[in-house]
Amino acid sequence: MSSPHSSPQPPQAAPRARLGWPIWAALAVGLVASAWIVLQAASRPDYTGLGGFARGSLARLQIAEAPTPAPANRFQGPAGQAVQIRDLPGKVKVVNLWATNCAPCKLEMPTLAALARSHGDRVSVTPISLDPVGRTDQARAFIADHAPLPFHQDPSFAIAFAMKAQGMPTTVIYDAQGRERARLAGAAEWDSPEAQALIGALLAE
Repeated sequence: MSSPHSSPQPPQAAPRARLGWPIWAALAVGLVASAWIVLQAASRPDYTGLGGFARGSLARLQIAEAPTPAPANRFQGPAGQAVQIRDLPGKVKVVNLWATNCAPCKLEMPTLAALARSHGDRVSVTPISLDPVGRTDQARAFIADHAPLPFHQDPSFAIAFAMKAQGMPTTVIYDAQGRERARLAGAAEWDSPEAQALIGALLAE
């Protein structure tokens, strides 16, 4: 039985708190180190092959394991002339399938225009309208608001089938040999750092 003059016992939680402090400190240091590594990787990307560019807005980018030639199907150029993908200028060709009733298509168009402006004649960025003939005027007017993009169209949808597009928008990138190297189904930010780096890598080949 305790004496009435006995000193009160210290609480048991204090030793546990003292033992846990180094663990919490180590965890905090680890979190800070991890965040620093991620930040450094983001500021200085270390891409390995084209697959390394599938990040950010290009997360759904698909790389062609066996690059194949662009289809030979013809579509209409700015003056109504018949053209093929291989006829397009530039070392790298970025072909975008779109339509005026496709909201994501219209949303990404300014970024495609920015991509075209940033690379000049070395890269051709070619949106191909899949609108029916009755909507040609609307499609042409929309592209006119996004210089320097040229107006191309294929009301027959044949080029979309030949390119094996799964929907709109679909963007396919061809190299200097006219081979498909990558594609992305859905909208993307084509003026983003990862998109610019992807095009830069193809230009450097």
